[in-house]
Amino acid sequence: MNSRNTTAIFIFICLADVIILSAGWPYRWISKPLIMLWLIFHYYHGTKSCQRKKIGYVFFGSLLFALLGDIFLLNNELFVFGLASFLLMQVGYCVVFSAAKNFFGTREWIFGAILLLIVVAMVMFLWPHTGSLRLPVGIYASVIGLMAFLAYTRDMRSPGYSRVVSGAILFLISDMILSINHFVPEYTVHGSIVMLTYAAAQLLIVSGWIDFTCKD
Repeated sequence: MNSRNTTAIFIFICLADVIILSAGWPYRWISKPLIMLWLIFHYYHGTKSCQRKKIGYVFFGSLLFALLGDIFLLNNELFVFGLASFLLMQVGYCVVFSAAKNFFGTREWIFGAILLLIVVAMVMFLWPHTGSLRLPVGIYASVIGLMAFLAYTRDMRSPGYSRVVSGAILFLISDMILSINHFVPEYTVHGSIVMLTYAAAQLLIVSGWIDFTCKD
């Protein structure tokens, strides 16, 4: 199956999930997990003919934790478990991105400073609303910021670089929206925006990493 067909099916799955979410139909326990299941299949299929690096197994594990997180977040009462699953996913992404060749010049540190300001501002905004989850939310925000920073510091010439970085930044945006929706309901953004940005972020990261794995 070529990448165009894989992407087309992925888009269909995402649109189906958004329609089910918007309509309030009780089928998201099927449609939402399918998003990561398809990306896991896409990663496996896309790298099966390549010489997989050992770090690829860490990446694969990260995708599994994302799938688990998606399932947990279908139930608001399991939010903490979903947060923990995505934290492990982000840690995995950090390990994967730091294993590549990284550069820490002026450009990278400026980007890192901007990320730090965004993360601190977001944590400060959420702080009065998170209650007993202040520490876990603070840790998660720090790790996702680190993930985006490490994605950016990779060699710009490496295959799939722009997609991985775009996906990391989009992931940060998606999680910011999700956090506001969960903790500050008066500023709720429609869940379809969260899902579309999240799905696009994961697709960009996975497809970019496939290119890196097979063409590097």
